[in-house]
Amino acid sequence: MQRIAFWQLPLGVKIAVGVAFASLWMCIEGFIVEPLRLWRYMPFYKVGNFCVWDLAVGSIIVLATWRASRRSHNQAM
Repeated sequence: MQRIAFWQLPLGVKIAVGVAFASLWMCIEGFIVEPLRLWRYMPFYKVGNFCVWDLAVGSIIVLATWRASRRSHNQAM
């Protein structure tokens, strides 16, 4: 069986991976950051609302997924 690179997967799978990582961040917020009150040490964090941290993590997820979706120049087809 051949391994398939991430850039070869269909767009729906790539979107699902991004949504899974976004869900993971929401779980980390809900089960770790807020109950343990770690938000006190996170500047600009707003409990229960969209904040700069959500924007930053969302941007990182989108950029990492986009970068992984591109075929690198040194890889042969």
